[in-house]
Amino acid sequence: MMTPETHPADEHTTIVAIMAGAVRSGAWEPPARIQVFALMGGAELDFREADMLLGVTEVQVLALMGGAKIIVPPDVDLEVNGTGFMGGFENASNRADEPDAPLLRVTGFAVMGGVEVKVRKRTKKKST
Repeated sequence: MMTPETHPADEHTTIVAIMAGAVRSGAWEPPARIQVFALMGGAELDFREADMLLGVTEVQVLALMGGAKIIVPPDVDLEVNGTGFMGGFENASNRADEPDAPLLRVTGFAVMGGVEVKVRKRTKKKST
């Protein structure tokens, strides 16, 4: 996790998947706000190896005939609140054991598409 002195490269980013795919995974530094737009395509955000900010990271999703998959490790607090119209928006939550755990807040809207949010164990790093 990031210390209070470190900052991600950007405070905001937009991920676009139009009739294609977009993936953020591995070791990365998510900004405080992420907007995801999927139009007849798919976006995947995997936070299991991400260097999360202390405090709140917001992910706003708009999926139109497309989808988004978000994977969160169990040591991150998770709040999900979205709406699906002729599609699905999986509303889930997770509470980490640590009281000062980072919070990932996912909101949005899915039309004829879907947003899936899953809590999964962190990937094990391979030793060389």
